[in-house]
Amino acid sequence: MQQVTRKKLGAGVNLTCVTTPKFKRAVLRAALLLPLGGPDAALRACLPQVLRRGTAQLPDLRALGTTLDELYGARIEAIVRKEGETLVIGFLGTYFNGIVIDSFISGFSRRKRVCILSQHHEQLADYIMHDLHRGVTLYEAKGGYDNSEKLEIVTILAKNEYAQLMEYIRNNDPKAFVTVSTVSEVVGYWNSNKKR
Repeated sequence: MQQVTRKKLGAGVNLTCVTTPKFKRAVLRAALLLPLGGPDAALRACLPQVLRRGTAQLPDLRALGTTLDELYGARIEAIVRKEGETLVIGFLGTYFNGIVIDSFISGFSRRKRVCILSQHHEQLADYIMHDLHRGVTLYEAKGGYDNSEKLEIVTILAKNEYAQLMEYIRNNDPKAFVTVSTVSEVVGYWNSNKKR
């Protein structure tokens, strides 16, 4: 049985949910309805393609791709079409149902817990603290194979910061041992603004 719910989010902005048990995928569509003509009509038609290249939280295709990869089979497509005298521009995304529900429940606020073992731990910690503006915790660790003393760096990052850190490690410390886990909630001081 199909169920349709609609919620007004703001002036001219509605969220419509069509729920059915028939499909294992969810479709999310966001669209702007704009007048067809005008001097900036061509610019508006390019907007979805430009936005698809990145956002404030996902500044480039690498960060966008990393986020979509986490959603196992998700994809996003730009929409540009004409309906009468209206230009429709926006995005169409498809995801597995359970992942969408989990993402909405967690409010898209998941973070990455990154643990790094590196001979260049001071350089990496400095990059995290001064370039990404995030805190680090250093733990003393002992290698089980060779009993060597090491320092482990642990940090919590937003997805786009994680992508930046991994790029930095690939370019500057490719021998670093990195483990990553998803954190669904951060309690305590973790400044989303991050500029201290």
